[in-house]
Amino acid sequence: MISLARKNLFAEKTRLLISVGGVAFSVLLILVLLSLYQGWQTLIASYVNGVKADVWVMQEGTVDMFHSVTLIPITFRENLKEMDGVGEVDRLLMRRVSIELGGKDVDLQLIGYDTVSGRGGPSRVVAGSDSPSRGEIILDRVFTNSNYLKLNDEIVVSGRNFKIVGISEGGNFIVTQTGFIPIEDAEELLEMQIFANYFLVSVKEGFGAEGVIQTIEANSDLDARGRAEFLEDNQGLVTETFLPIIEVLVLIGFAVGVAIVGLTVYTATIEKSREYGILKAIGAGNTYLYQTIFEQSLISSLLGFAVGVALTYAVDSAAGALVPEFVTVIRPVDIALVLGVAVLMSIFASFIPIKRIAGLDPLVVFKS
Repeated sequence: MISLARKNLFAEKTRLLISVGGVAFSVLLILVLLSLYQGWQTLIASYVNGVKADVWVMQEGTVDMFHSVTLIPITFRENLKEMDGVGEVDRLLMRRVSIELGGKDVDLQLIGYDTVSGRGGPSRVVAGSDSPSRGEIILDRVFTNSNYLKLNDEIVVSGRNFKIVGISEGGNFIVTQTGFIPIEDAEELLEMQIFANYFLVSVKEGFGAEGVIQTIEANSDLDARGRAEFLEDNQGLVTETFLPIIEVLVLIGFAVGVAIVGLTVYTATIEKSREYGILKAIGAGNTYLYQTIFEQSLISSLLGFAVGVALTYAVDSAAGALVPEFVTVIRPVDIALVLGVAVLMSIFASFIPIKRIAGLDPLVVFKS
């Protein structure tokens, strides 16, 4: 079976290359989309995971950091400190602003935090200072790369000059990136002297986060969420917005692979109809012939899968270098998933040629 399948498949190398190329393109499309999706999920998670807070406190009804505006009077900070289980309480200011760079408007997620405690600041600083002073700012690496900025450059935010003293990672929110400034500067820029957007709460030893959350919500009109819950809420931006699009494109990629492999194997089957008829005439069963066709489809799909995986790593690396916002994470589980998709391609692609063989009359091979 295997020798016959390989003989038929490799008899026409150009056709085999087309088949392998079609599967490789499908695998490339699917894996790039999955890696991009995982990369975006990781991006959204990076900042929240990096904030050393057990509980996030926000205005009631807040959905996430991107779709909601949360304003809390600063006086609630003292109320929180008096509640059982509540340790440190830090104030966080956050607003998306537009600044002009290179003659164009660029969005920036401005975050004002307490530089003494450091809670709410950048997840990790890869260059420069990790604690800005007044008039200084730390920008996400993707933002600086995209806008050709470097350490010690200055940008203007709401009419004020800020010197770039640090470059961070973990603050890329896909549609915008983060800029971190002292909370005192944020108060003036955003006119938020008597408000907070969030309070970051640490839980005292001996208390659990869930118990503190219940205490806060029972004694105030605020929402309180643990890190894991708040992280899930924010990742919903990617899941709800991009996942349906990715699913459609994955289906398109799958259909392309099935169509190309199916047409290739079907064409090879038509050309070898006489040989298949002879095999049936001398006693070869349909099962043997079906296995031969499936083997051809499987070899094409697996070769295309291998080429597609290699191309995915190359494309992800090149795209990430050219477009800093293009952040991908290739997981072994996704590669295994796409391998399963490649096998499914071979199964579906076998249907039409198998139907042709099933209806083949072996007597036709004896006609002149």
